[in-house]
Amino acid sequence: MAAPPLASVAIRFGSPEYFALIVVGLLVSISLAHGSVLKALGMIVLGLVLATVGQDAYTGTPRFTLGQLELYGGINFVSS
Repeated sequence: MAAPPLASVAIRFGSPEYFALIVVGLLVSISLAHGSVLKALGMIVLGLVLATVGQDAYTGTPRFTLGQLELYGGINFVSS
């Protein structure tokens, strides 16, 4: 019942809405971290840096690969 209205809202999302959604997600993760806010910010920044390793999906330019072809696909967190 909720899927069609939610899908119609999601289709109209643009860059500002995605940015706001990311900011809200980061703020929620900071608020959920118990203890030091500085540690929570450090974990978030580390996660964002690790997420940017690899080849850009839109332009194809490598980011933070350090010339290693194995990192073009990003960092795998599940061993195969």
